[in-house]
Amino acid sequence: MTDSNKIGFTYFKLNSIQSHFISQIACGYDHVLLLTSSGFLYSFGQNALGQLGHQSSGEEMKEPAIIFQLLNLKVFSISCGKYHNMVIGTARDTLTQTF
Repeated sequence: MTDSNKIGFTYFKLNSIQSHFISQIACGYDHVLLLTSSGFLYSFGQNALGQLGHQSSGEEMKEPAIIFQLLNLKVFSISCGKYHNMVIGTARDTLTQTF
């Protein structure tokens, strides 16, 4: 194998999610979704068409950020298209019962 046929990889630490266990990763054309074992969804990458699910479309996000609009949803499956995403989840129980 010549040097021109080698595949290179770059590794970097994602500080914003270092304390979370990532259970699923989905990749779009230039964006990524990360699902935690607790059912919270993070996204990062290009956001030209609002595909990251954050308020500010058009900005690139270099660190994963939680998608606040989905905090009341416990996500258990994710999928990315070129410029869109699909998530499947259930409503989180927001009521607290005290005894």
